[in-house]
Amino acid sequence: MMPEYEGGFWHFIRLPDGGGYMMPDGDRFHLVNGENWFDRTVSADAAGIILTSLVINRQLWLYHDSGDAGLTHLYRMRD
Repeated sequence: MMPEYEGGFWHFIRLPDGGGYMMPDGDRFHLVNGENWFDRTVSADAAGIILTSLVINRQLWLYHDSGDAGLTHLYRMRD
């Protein structure tokens, strides 16, 4: 996803509505996603939003695929 990324500190950004996302420390990051042909350099803020969205989406699919509707519902309702 971030071919040049070598690790580092991440910031947790809290939104006024109570949500939030993780943002890598730095200015710009090159993101590559072969599943949808995305290949762009974006701001750290945008990279954080994109990556947090992908992780949440992946977790929802894992819970959905487990066949436990209650677990899926609880995860979707989390703060």
